Amino acid sequence: TGKTAWRSVVQGQPPAAYSSMIAVDAGGVKQYVNFVHTAVVGIKAGDGKFLWADQKSANGTANCSSPIFYDDGIFSASGYGTGGAYVKLGKGGTATF
Repeated sequence: TGKTAWRSVVQGQPPAAYSSMIAVDAGGVKQYVNFVHTAVVGIKAGDGKFLWADQKSANGTANCSSPIFYDDGIFSASGYGTGGAYVKLGKGGTATF
């Protein structure tokens, strides 16, 4: 129908970055993972619920690379001297730091 199914509010309401979103199934939860301006975030696919955020790999300038799903976790990396980070996703699709 074209009607909005749900909206999601990410903590801090960061602007989008240049990354492409990926869909993953971790901890029994399908979620969309995206690298936004200030963090990599996970959003529950079914209802848009904010699940987690990790700021370690965000550089605040141009987060361009798409996150990678591997071994029930998310790897992300950026330039400008920031580097990368791996976040393990546990039961319920939440991040364990």
